Amino acid sequence: MACSKNATISSYQADADRYCQIHSMKYWENIGKLDELNKMNPTDKANALSQAIRASVVSPEMQAVIFDQGQHVKIREFYSFLQKRIPELTHQPFDCPAINSFYLGQ
Repeated sequence: MACSKNATISSYQADADRYCQIHSMKYWENIGKLDELNKMNPTDKANALSQAIRASVVSPEMQAVIFDQGQHVKIREFYSFLQKRIPELTHQPFDCPAINSFYLGQ
């Protein structure tokens, strides 16, 4: 049972890592879509980000935190929300400054 729990936690951590990477401009540059992303209007940019996240974050529990629970959080409070909720799954601190940079330009 401990192996299964560790594998699940490991899966959540991999999801958290991929989720963070998607918010990095380097990620978009590496897949050849940074220029395209920068030219998108905010709605199309949000849709592209959502598609990338849904394709990369595979656990239903992590998707629920990001999409279901996260949709009710104000954008300025979203990163703080993630820093509280993601560690509940991963058992590790969640530190991803790229998220604030992506959403708030900070």
